[in-house]
Amino acid sequence: QIGVPGTTVIRQTHANVIGIAANGAPDVAWRLSNSPATTAGLLDFGRTFPYQSGGALVDWPFTDPAYGADTGDGPHTVYVQWQDGSGTWSPVASASVLVDTTPPQTGASTDVGSAWTTSTSVHVTTAATDALTGTTHLRLSNVGWTDVDGELQPGTSFPAGVEMPILWDFSPAGEVYVQWQDGAGNWSGPITLHVHWDSAPP
Repeated sequence: QIGVPGTTVIRQTHANVIGIAANGAPDVAWRLSNSPATTAGLLDFGRTFPYQSGGALVDWPFTDPAYGADTGDGPHTVYVQWQDGSGTWSPVASASVLVDTTPPQTGASTDVGSAWTTSTSVHVTTAATDALTGTTHLRLSNVGWTDVDGELQPGTSFPAGVEMPILWDFSPAGEVYVQWQDGAGNWSGPITLHVHWDSAPP
């Protein structure tokens, strides 16, 4: 069981599937598939694994066509059944996830654009869209470095509904970095906004 269909969101194409047989008889195997198709009660396009008493776990590819999957982002379902010691296979159970590996589509600008400014602050306006899981946060930074999750570090995060424009103090290098996060946790690649800054008189 993963959750109510459509409520579990992952940002990768595979995840751990845990199977626990709900009966008293010892089970010897379990079978996973990305397709509900069966022949004589056995899942087609499936893969069979040994089943250990008390439960089993496998890293499962939700988008692998070799197991009957549709490729790409979107809703995916894994189908599961168990085999007992007599060779009988159980009815098919299922669990669904929403796979979203695509970051938001983003855009950003400042109120000074390509003009020169003597101020150390700019107003940043930015927007993003994400068709599958929506947007949750945006992040601003004066450093273009991202961590292993793709998040700008250091930086400041704002909720997706924050009022625009955002007043931002930029770095002496004259650069501002902007990115957005979707509901699956994907961060967009940073947008670099170059600020032409000159505070020195002639």
